[in-house]
Amino acid sequence: MGTRATLTVVGTPLERITGKLGRASGGALAEIAAIERLMSIYRGESDIGRLNRDGGSREVAVDPRTFEVLGRAAEFARLTGGAFNVCVLPAEEAWGFKTGRGRKVPAAASPALPVRGGSDVAMRAEAGRRLVRFPRRGTRVDLGGIAAGYAVDRAVEILRTGGVRGALVDIGGDVYCLGLGARGEPWRVGIRHPRGQGVLTVLSLSDRAVATSGDYEDYFIQDGKRYSHIFDPRTGRPAERGVVSATVIADSCITADALGTALVVMGAKDALRLVERMPRTECILVTEENGELRVQASTGRGAGKKK
Repeated sequence: MGTRATLTVVGTPLERITGKLGRASGGALAEIAAIERLMSIYRGESDIGRLNRDGGSREVAVDPRTFEVLGRAAEFARLTGGAFNVCVLPAEEAWGFKTGRGRKVPAAASPALPVRGGSDVAMRAEAGRRLVRFPRRGTRVDLGGIAAGYAVDRAVEILRTGGVRGALVDIGGDVYCLGLGARGEPWRVGIRHPRGQGVLTVLSLSDRAVATSGDYEDYFIQDGKRYSHIFDPRTGRPAERGVVSATVIADSCITADALGTALVVMGAKDALRLVERMPRTECILVTEENGELRVQASTGRGAGKKK
């Protein structure tokens, strides 16, 4: 997935000696690796690689996990009014992202094509097979905004099944805090300041997920303007609604991951309105206007303040 996966597992000396912790963490890491092999856009024979190559001309059979993630992606597309949409790869590539080549604003004569909603991915299950196709030729998907969160959740499920009571699973900043840490206290997770080297805030979490998306993660500057890797699927351009960082706290990491991306696209007002409607979901947003940063949070995370 182009990032690093880290597991921190808590247990007793006996659990370590008997191999209980090693078996559980090994199984969790193996599941993360399997999901990477299925969903990477950089592997030609992954489910997503085959789908992006052949999905416009025929149905492609995929693993149940890939099918599940595509289905959840469609749900988040509907929930966010199209602010989250995995069919954004052609737009990303038009700007030089995900290509390994230089990034630049595309020429006006060849703009990135806007992407549409769930109608771009057709899914059906038949005789135990999961089949996916693209009704519109040229559609290609990138699960970068959701796959890591899904992998975190799958890893946590395996750890729980293996009897692990405390663990922190982190895939590139998509984090789940299982149980308590080694000192019997909630896990502490720092949220990076989007314009500095320090920490914006520290969260204390137990049995909760947290993910942050921001324009500082992957971007280029042209003519003094910053263009980030987070695209607005409705325009085919990098998001430009003033949110430079969105942190989401939720019960599942797939929700935190997908919503974090969508909130950057939506802008602060619509983002806060959406999160306030969702049970057991919170967010911390950092917006920027005329070089001034402002922190805004959903109910339960304190009032907005300037930084």
